[in-house]
Formats: sequence, structure tokens, C-alpha cells
Amino acid sequence: DLNSFSGEVDFLWSTCYKTINLCNTIIESALNVNMDETRKARIVSEAKFMRALSYYWLVQQFGAVPLKLSPTVRVETEAVRSPQVEIYNTMIEDLLYAEANLEPNYEQWGRIRKGAAQHLLSKVYLIIKDWSGAATYANKVIEDQANYGLVPDFSSVFHHTIQVNKEIIFSVQYENDVTNSGANGNRTHLYFQNSYSDVPGMMRVLEWGRPFT
Repeated sequence: DLNSFSGEVDFLWSTCYKTINLCNTIIESALNVNMDETRKARIVSEAKFMRALSYYWLVQQFGAVPLKLSPTVRVETEAVRSPQVEIYNTMIEDLLYAEANLEPNYEQWGRIRKGAAQHLLSKVYLIIKDWSGAATYANKVIEDQANYGLVPDFSSVFHHTIQVNKEIIFSVQYENDVTNSGANGNRTHLYFQNSYSDVPGMMRVLEWGRPFT
């Protein structure tokens, strides 16, 4: 019974296109904003990264999808699928811009960094079978040992008190503000747990990821 009316399908589609529309608004509006050019380039780069990431999820799930690169300003009742190659080329263009204008690291943890753009570029190049491009951008992240690396204790990556570490390439930072974080907040860590609370003597503990079953 999986179809376009299913909540699981609609949620991914709607959320990605809402994100894409917000990103398009930022990118287009930036042309008319007078501000520090370096800071503007960083903000546009963040928007282009998020747009590319949204299209990555859409194309991986649905194949050819409508390619929107300008803000939606009125009701639209028709959509035309764009060839996947066109979408991937747009993603690569966005990510190359982001890589060129983002810093390797920022004082504010959670900002999109150069390595995040390189990592997503590597994944896109893998999909289109550009093996050289995939290796090049993967190695850029691997070789940036000042910012990335494996932690000594694998389990610590998932520890709820260790949210800043060198294995993280890109992370979403949530606030208590419902306006920015949504009504449900951060609950991704709840989705893929085993049902340990079904075992006699075990109880659900939120910080270790209660099962969402």
C-alpha cells in the first residue's frame, strides 16, 4: 500500500522541498543584500549545501524529480521531472561553491564545514561513477587530520554526553526553541534501537535512546 499518500513518503518529499525552497530564497535574496562578502558567501554556501543534500535524498529515493532553483512565490499546480544527470550536475556545482567558500572549521560547533561539502561531493561522484572524483574528495576529508579522525573508543561516538568529536563530519544541532527545531525536536536517535525494554528487568532510558517502536 506504499504510495504518494503514505505519510512516510509524503514527509520526505515535503520536508526536502520546503528546505529547498528556503535555500532558494536565501541564495536569490543574497544578490540584493549589502553585507560583508565573506560572511555572505558562507551563508550562501550553507544554503547550497543544504539544497544539494535535500536533492541527494530526493534523487536516491525517487529518481528523477522536479529541479527547482528559484523560490516559489505563488501556487504551482504542475511539476516536471528533470533528468537525474541534470540534478547531479546542479548538486556538484552547489557543493564546489560551498567547498570553495567554507572554512575547515568554525568556533560554533555544528556549522557546515568544508569537509561536509567534500564528503557529500565524494558520495555524488560515487553515484555517477566518477571514481577519481570520489577518491579525491574522500581523501580530502581523510587527510584533514586537524579536524577529522577516528576516536579511540568506538562506543563513545554514540554516547549522549560526547556530542563533539572528530568522527563527526556534519551534525544537526537542536534547540529547545520549537520554532527552529520543530514540534518533535531531535528524535532520530530513537528510531533504530532494538526493543530492549521488552526484556524482563530492562527499562527505557531517554538519554540512551528509548526504542521508538
